[in-house]
Amino acid sequence: MVIGGCFTMFVNGWNFIVQIYYIPTFYQLAYGYSAVRSGALLLPLLLVQSTNLLPLRFPALPGFSNVRTFRHQPSVAHSQG
Repeated sequence: MVIGGCFTMFVNGWNFIVQIYYIPTFYQLAYGYSAVRSGALLLPLLLVQSTNLLPLRFPALPGFSNVRTFRHQPSVAHSQG
């Protein structure tokens, strides 16, 4: 059970390592961008990731949106709250 959990965390964490480390390096080596420009190209990705995690950090947000709009939108992220 512990080995399965460790493997799962490794696989999930690898996505973030690729996005934070390898994508800017690829931009620098393949396209010849500077370090500042390759980091700036990473900002939209980081903003999207941080806003997608908001329902997990504040589980009441989906409930407030359902009360105001009177619509239920099922989502995996919302059901974990």
